[in-house]
Amino acid sequence: MVGITGWIDFSQPASAAENILSSMAAGLGNGLGGATTIRADEHAGLALCAHQKMASTYFGDRMWAVVHGYPQWRERRFAEMARELGTARVVAEAYREIGRDILQKIGGPCSLAVIDREERTALVAIDRVGIETMCYATPRPGALVFGSRTNAVRAHPAVSSTLSHQAVFNYMQRYVVRAPLTIFKEQSKLYRAHCVELKNGKIDVAPYWDIAYQSEGPADNDALARDTRLALRNGVARAIEDEDVGRVGAYLSGGLDSSTVSGFLKEVGGRSRTFTIGFDVPDYDETEYAQMAADRFRTEHSEIFVTPDDALNLIPKMGKVYDEPFGNASLVPSFYCAKRAQEQGVDLMLAGDGGDELFGGNMHYTEMLRIQTYERLPRLLRSAFIEPLALKVPGLDKIPPVGKARRWIEQYQVPMPDRLTEFGVVAGWTAESIFDSDWLGAIDPQGDQQFQQEAYFGAKSPAMLQRMLHLDLQVVLADNDLRKVTRMCELAGIRVRYPMLDEEVVEVSGRIPPDVMIPGLKLRHFYKQTMRDFLPSEIINKKKHGFVMPTIVWLMDDGPFRDYVMEGLSSCRKRGIFDRSFMDEVINHRSHDDAFELGSLAWDILSLELWLQGHVDPLSETSATHGREAGIRS
Repeated sequence: MVGITGWIDFSQPASAAENILSSMAAGLGNGLGGATTIRADEHAGLALCAHQKMASTYFGDRMWAVVHGYPQWRERRFAEMARELGTARVVAEAYREIGRDILQKIGGPCSLAVIDREERTALVAIDRVGIETMCYATPRPGALVFGSRTNAVRAHPAVSSTLSHQAVFNYMQRYVVRAPLTIFKEQSKLYRAHCVELKNGKIDVAPYWDIAYQSEGPADNDALARDTRLALRNGVARAIEDEDVGRVGAYLSGGLDSSTVSGFLKEVGGRSRTFTIGFDVPDYDETEYAQMAADRFRTEHSEIFVTPDDALNLIPKMGKVYDEPFGNASLVPSFYCAKRAQEQGVDLMLAGDGGDELFGGNMHYTEMLRIQTYERLPRLLRSAFIEPLALKVPGLDKIPPVGKARRWIEQYQVPMPDRLTEFGVVAGWTAESIFDSDWLGAIDPQGDQQFQQEAYFGAKSPAMLQRMLHLDLQVVLADNDLRKVTRMCELAGIRVRYPMLDEEVVEVSGRIPPDVMIPGLKLRHFYKQTMRDFLPSEIINKKKHGFVMPTIVWLMDDGPFRDYVMEGLSSCRKRGIFDRSFMDEVINHRSHDDAFELGSLAWDILSLELWLQGHVDPLSETSATHGREAGIRS
């Protein structure tokens, strides 16, 4: 069991409060084999389920507090008090004195919950980059129910759990249910660096921190490079502080970030045990680059080759491990790396996630910036000559340069950040063509874009690049990649930390102006220059890849893997969620034309079906009551 859960409600006393809290704690799932600490009375309950190195609790007469993860105090006096009294007690006492300003004093990858039973207030928060998760519900005025997993929240008897049509639609856009939605209508998720507070009978959800971006102005590139290198090294050092380095391992894909983490692990720890995944499909196999990094840093390196049979052994567990539908197929190699590490005595894995979202490494950054260069042309030239010629004259789009210009113009006319959605998995498909007509009634096709705009324009910067980075810290990283790696490590029975997301690294990255980070549309240029004498040149110059599973290739071949996926799709077809003609196209598709799009959809729908089977029932009310909202009562 991993995480925090609890409630506070002075409007209606609860009977059997400890039983309720025990059920909520069970909803946190099977994780790292840690101890469970609970405290409950008729008006409040608070539980922490955690590995001993990730747990701190305090239950006084008035104040209750729990902290999960690896907190880092930002002031020496609080750090000294925490060493003497314990982190949770310091959080409790500080909250009583300064309220939510306590969140300015504590950082690091952690979540916390504190309840003041005398003042009838509560504060729940997650870390600044969203390594931790937190869901919450407000079943009645003056009541707050919260938990690190949706299953913990729905275990409270006051919380109903109705499948959200909107969340399913958003899931099909990005193969995850992005914050602030959850898969259940009655629950919400906190964005990174956000808190929820119950005070004076009212609920307030608010940010408490954000990156201070430097968008322009003179920059000392050499000083920034030195600060970046130092911050990365410090991030790795903090991640292994108080750890037995012999029981620390690192993911090594052969990319920039995992190679950086593996190299600094050897430098600061004196030992580096690295693990990589390979496939028998050449286009997906990068073990040679991982080996280059292992050779460079003299790591103790292990390779694991994953087959379709390995994927089949893991896939049935997906629906239960994830408390919401989750369609990122690279969870399979992430798990097998962690599993091999655990079998070899590793207790803590270091992962390189976060570098792309801090230092400009995702392809869509340069794609969007390139499209935006069209804006530099005089407006009259664009409107009077280029656009009429490229968009309206029949046949000209068949000429390659004109066709390319037309695509750029069409994309430019979609404002940011909605333009990014054009690159989604279901680009080109309408909601009407994907979903059953009765299911569509509760869907707002623009709903996902609203949240995307909030995260994009919420950046403290006018620069497009930094706004995209700010957006991706939530939607690519916190909602997706971190969920993938963290849950797979938990399933394997080990902990994971993310040195690239150390707060010193995050703050340094914000000081790098866009034209320094990606000059002349050169993806990840500043980082590559900074690390050029540390990483092998082959890794500096190679194309971006990562632990990508050859799902599409395996789906094209007859065999148990394809049979299992098709069986899951056939089951989902009966639920009345998706249009049957659409499902038939996904199920029967065997051509390599559009294989990526339809293969990705097949995996996403399978993941949804497995989640429904694991958390609802094999064929729930979604099909039995065609067109009505599925009621799922806990």
